[in-house]
Amino acid sequence: MNPFEIRNSLLLTAKDFMTQQYDAQIKVWELASKATEKFEAAAPSFPTMAEIIEHAIEMNKFISGTVETELINGAKKLGGITKVF
Repeated sequence: MNPFEIRNSLLLTAKDFMTQQYDAQIKVWELASKATEKFEAAAPSFPTMAEIIEHAIEMNKFISGTVETELINGAKKLGGITKVF
C-alpha cells in the first residue's frame, strides 16, 4: 500500500466508525423517546376534589351506612375551598 491508499483506508475506517456510532446513538434515542412517551401517557393524574368526595361517600357508605345526603351536604360546604394545604 502506498501512502495515499493508507490515508484513504483510514478515512473510510473513520467514516464507518462514525456512521456506526451515529446509528447506535439514534437507536438509543428512539428507544428512550418511545419509553418516555409511554410513561407520560401512563402518568397518573392527581385526584380532583370531586373524585375525593365521591370516594369518601363510597367509603362512608361501606363503613357506617350513613345517609348519602348528609355527606353531600358536607361536601357542598367544602366546595368553597380553593387552596390545597
